[in-house]
Amino acid sequence: MDEFMEHVGNFAIEMHVQVEELKSHSNALKSKFSELQGSLNHLDNSEIAAAERRKSELQTIKQSMEREMSLKHQFREQLRRQLANLLTYQKPT
Repeated sequence: MDEFMEHVGNFAIEMHVQVEELKSHSNALKSKFSELQGSLNHLDNSEIAAAERRKSELQTIKQSMEREMSLKHQFREQLRRQLANLLTYQKPT
């Protein structure tokens, strides 16, 4: 019976050591996971900031193009009216 109790005691000690090792590994993994999440969040934030800057640039370009297009339409309409006036005044009577 003493031998069995000694065997049980040794087994309990071995299991306790293994549990402590597993806890240590688990803590290391949790730490690494948190570190990686922080890196990903930082990366995501920088990507979001870059995308927002690009969006702003594109909106500025769009507004510029819309203004330019509007001016060209106005100029075209002015030229059309001038042509119509010229044709009206040059009609042979």
